[in-house]
Amino acid sequence: MFIGEIKKLVRNKKFIVVVSIMLLVEIMTIIYCLGEKNAEYVDYRNSLQKEYIETYDIFINGIDERAQTLLSSLGNNNDVYYKRNIDKMVSDYKRLSGVQIDQKYNWGVEKYADYTYGIFFCIVFTFVCMEYIYVSERKSAMLGIIRATKEGRSRIILSKWTVLVVMTVIFSLVQEIMVIVFDSFMYSTGNLKCSIQSLQIFRDCPYEISMFTAIIISILNHLLIAIIICSIVFVCFVSINSRIMECGIPIAIFLLEFLSLNDSPNNIFYAWNMKNVIGGYQNLNIAGTPVDKNYVNFIVGLAIIVFATLIGTILFSIRYVSEIKVVLQYIQEKIRNIFSRLLCVENMYVNEFYKLMIVQKKWILLLFLSIGIIGSYKTYMPANTYQSAYEATYHMYLSAIHGKIDEQTVDYIEKEKQYIQSVENQIELAIENNGIDTAEITAELDSRKRAFDRLNQQYEKMTDDGSVGYMIDEMNLNSVMKNYRSDIIIFMTVSIVLVMFISGLFASKDEMQVSLLLKTSKNGRYRLMRVKKSCAIIIGGIIYLTGLIPSIAGYMHVLGIEELKVNVNKLYEPQISAGISLLVFLALIYLIKALYFGLIGAITIALSKKTGNEFVVSVFVTLFVIVIALILYFSKINLTMILIKLANRGII
Repeated sequence: MFIGEIKKLVRNKKFIVVVSIMLLVEIMTIIYCLGEKNAEYVDYRNSLQKEYIETYDIFINGIDERAQTLLSSLGNNNDVYYKRNIDKMVSDYKRLSGVQIDQKYNWGVEKYADYTYGIFFCIVFTFVCMEYIYVSERKSAMLGIIRATKEGRSRIILSKWTVLVVMTVIFSLVQEIMVIVFDSFMYSTGNLKCSIQSLQIFRDCPYEISMFTAIIISILNHLLIAIIICSIVFVCFVSINSRIMECGIPIAIFLLEFLSLNDSPNNIFYAWNMKNVIGGYQNLNIAGTPVDKNYVNFIVGLAIIVFATLIGTILFSIRYVSEIKVVLQYIQEKIRNIFSRLLCVENMYVNEFYKLMIVQKKWILLLFLSIGIIGSYKTYMPANTYQSAYEATYHMYLSAIHGKIDEQTVDYIEKEKQYIQSVENQIELAIENNGIDTAEITAELDSRKRAFDRLNQQYEKMTDDGSVGYMIDEMNLNSVMKNYRSDIIIFMTVSIVLVMFISGLFASKDEMQVSLLLKTSKNGRYRLMRVKKSCAIIIGGIIYLTGLIPSIAGYMHVLGIEELKVNVNKLYEPQISAGISLLVFLALIYLIKALYFGLIGAITIALSKKTGNEFVVSVFVTLFVIVIALILYFSKINLTMILIKLANRGII
C-alpha cells in the first residue's frame, strides 16, 4: 500500500515538474543568499578571532562570579526557580571549561547557519505533495471507493500520511544537501572537528559539540519541523472538505507564526534557525524546574505530530460511516430547529447562519480567531519587567500618583525634587571630602533624575492651562498606541476571517448550484440578498468587535474612565496636536477601522456576485489584505500612528 502510493506520486509528471521548478528556485535562492566571498572581510574576522578567544575564556571563567551577582540581586526574595535556574546555568557552562577555540574564522559554517529560507520551500512542498496525494483522489471520487474497500479508512489514510512525511523529509534532506554543497564550494567549511563555540555567534552554546555535530543536529531539527508542518497540513486537509478552509487555516497558522516571530522555542520559524537552537541559552520553567528549551521543543513537537495524526486518522475513518452521519445530521437538524424557535426570527436568517457555521464549518475559523485573540491579549498589557532603571522608576512614580492631580500630587512631586537635590549635594560633598568612588550611586541617581524630569515635564504640560489634569502612565499608553506589530497581525487575521465568511455566504459552491432556483422562488432575489447582507453585517460586526478586545483591554488597563476626558494635546507622550479628548480620538480610530472592514466586506460581496467563485474571491481579497499588512509591517506603522501624524500636520 505504501509502495503503491509512492509509485503513484513519482509517476505523476505534473508533480515532478512542480518539484523540479521548486528545486531550481531554491538553488537560485541559496546562491543569492550565500553571496560572494569577501577576502578582506575574512582577514578582518581572522584578526578578531584572537581577541574572541580571550573574551571567551573570560566569559567561561567568570560564570561563577556573575551567578553570585545575580543571586545577591535576588535579596531576601525566596524565588526557588530563579536559584535553580542560576545553578543549572553554572553547571552547564562549567562543562565547557576545556573547550578549545579554533584560531581560524570559519565563514562556511556561519553562512550555513545564516540560511533560514528552507522552511518556506518545505511548507510549499507539503501543500503540493498533499494536493497530489489526497486532494486529486478526492476530486476524482476515488476516496469514496477507497473507504468502501476492505483495506480502507485508517490504513489508507495512514499510508498517505506516511508518504507525505517521507516525501517531505526527502525534500528537506535534498535542500540541506544543496545548501551544504554550495556553501562548501563557495566558502569551504574548514575544520569541522573544532568546537562550535569557535564561531562568535555560538558563544552562548551550552553544549560541548563540534561544528560537524552541530550541523547534524540542525539537519535533524529541520526534519522534525518538516514533520510537524506535514502533520498540521494533514489534519486540516483530512478534517475539512472546503477548499478554502483546508488551505486557509494552515496558511493562517504559519503566517501568524512568522509575523509573531519571537524567542519562543515552540515557534517553528524561530526553531528552524540554527543560531537560535544551538547558539542561545534558555531554560523553561516546568513545574518549578528549569528545563532546556530544546528538550521542551522536542517533546512539544512530538506531541503535535502524534495528536494531529490521530485526529486526522480518526476523522477520516468516521466521517463517512453511514450510521454516524445520520446521527450527526439529526443533531444538526435539531440544533437548527431549536435556534429557529429560540431566536423567533425568520428561518431564512437561521438557515444562512446554519449553512455558514455547520455546513461550511466556518465555526472553526471563529475558534481559531478566538484562540488568536486570547494569545494576543498579553501583548497589549504593560510589561512585568523593564529594560532600564529609568523606565522602572518612571512607572514607580506613576503608580504612586496616578489619577487626578490634587494637592497630594503636587506635594509628592515637590518632595521628590527636594530628595534628588539633597542626594546630589551629599554626593558632591563625599567626592570633595573623602574622594569616594560614587560612580555606581551616581548612575542610579541619573536614572532616577531622568525619570523625575520626564514626570515633571508631563505634569507641567498637563497643568499649563490651569484646568483639571490627570497623571496618566503615558509611557504605557504610548506603547499600546504604537503596538504596530500586534495591531497588524490582528488586522490581517480578522480581515481574512471576514473575507472567508462573506465569500462563503455569497459565493459558496452549493450556493451557486441553486442560485437560479433561489432567485425565482417566492422569497428569492431581493429578499434573499437582503437577508444575506444582513447576515454579513451581523457576522462582520461580531468578528470586528472580537478583534478589538485586546486593544480595548490594553487601553482600559492604562486609562481610567475620567482620564478619557483629557485632551490629547495635553499629553507629553505621544505628542498629538489635536483639540479632542482621548475618548473621541480612540473612537475615531475604531470608526476608521470599522469603515475599513466595511470596505473589505463590500469588495468581497461585489467580487462574489461578479465571479460566483468562493476560492477565487477568497484568494484575491486575502492577497490584497496581506499586501497591505506587509507594507504596514515593514513600515513599522499602524492606523493610530498614521492618525497621530495627520493630527500633528493639522489635518485632523
